[in-house]
Amino acid sequence: MTLVTVRGLSDAVVKPKPPWRARKEAYLQHLQHEAPELKLVSAADKLHNCTSILRDRRAVGDEVYTRFTADKAGVHWYYRGCVQALATGWEHPILDELRAAVRELEEG
Repeated sequence: MTLVTVRGLSDAVVKPKPPWRARKEAYLQHLQHEAPELKLVSAADKLHNCTSILRDRRAVGDEVYTRFTADKAGVHWYYRGCVQALATGWEHPILDELRAAVRELEEG
């Protein structure tokens, strides 16, 4: 992975990081216009993270959300936003998998 890819996948490269919601909103805006190759890497990362949350939620319930800066609604908002941003001008089977995982996340 190149430095350009890592920067493209980062929601902040400054310290201290901006507030969580503003940082995520800016990232989602940016993600909409990324190259397909970067969207693929981002989708794979988000799919892994989302399925990890689902696995952990099956083990510990909603306590899993205490691990995040955002609350449960905020986590769901972010993953839903990732799907929407990634789907802007791009489709891929991994995006379908992410959609299904986010649906499951929101149903629980």
